[in-house]
Amino acid sequence: MPVKITSAGLFVLPGRNKTRPEHAFSTEDLAALPAAPGVYIFRDSRRRPIYIGKSVNIRSRVAAHLRNGDEAQMLLESASIDFIETAGEIGALLQESQLIKRWQPRYNRMLVWPEQPWVLAGARGALALAAMRSSDAALDGLRTYGAYASRSAAEAALQQLVRRSRLCPALTGLEAKHSGRGCFARQLGQCGGACVGHEPIAAYRRRRSRALAALQASVWPFAGAIGIVEERAGLERVHVIDGWSYRGMLASLQGTPPLRKGGFDPDVYRIVAAPLMRGELRVEGLPPLGSDSI
Repeated sequence: MPVKITSAGLFVLPGRNKTRPEHAFSTEDLAALPAAPGVYIFRDSRRRPIYIGKSVNIRSRVAAHLRNGDEAQMLLESASIDFIETAGEIGALLQESQLIKRWQPRYNRMLVWPEQPWVLAGARGALALAAMRSSDAALDGLRTYGAYASRSAAEAALQQLVRRSRLCPALTGLEAKHSGRGCFARQLGQCGGACVGHEPIAAYRRRRSRALAALQASVWPFAGAIGIVEERAGLERVHVIDGWSYRGMLASLQGTPPLRKGGFDPDVYRIVAAPLMRGELRVEGLPPLGSDSI
């Protein structure tokens, strides 16, 4: 049987044995898939993504799917496979995360990390501590600040911010409000007095906004966008990150295709933060990003 693969990375499944889905591919068919990092997409007969996965070896991972009897129904519904070859594992993780959120294939579960990053969330009122998930309607419309590994780390950062900037613990949400008297920090001379009207509330909010802006600037440790460069066997890919938002993939540092907009993405933070801090990634500074391209 001829290998059914196109230059665009489309693999068309041949006729399948309905009771033995592992027979969907021949040895020659599997050999056409790259033994390289990347993302693969199982599609149905209408070209709709039904499952998206990633691997450091696309060929071996697809072969594992074919041997898994628990996935027989998915395989029977599959008509083709697309794949996006990347230059490394970070690229595969980032691409998988973005594609799953974009298409929400029915055989994928949403990515769930063992520990969610925590943020400070709020609007004009008190700040609150919140776990930052990939899709969290409770945070819609709220500004978020920081990114912390645990609730206790986020609470400690908020307490430090309040002490350093002489903010009011009661107005910030760290302490219950008491009608007619100031917060405990005010009694110690550590609060500017907004809780008892000594400091105009508008002035207090301006001070709080400046403090939060300084906190947010310290969370993203770069002056602007960065390119995470991965190379493998002559293949180069640059993943553009700005403020823990994945803005897109370039073929090289000189590439200038349109890049998607986005805000803080907890999945990007989880994928990239630790190896960045350990110095494991090649990082290149980029010119300021426009609204759609670099």
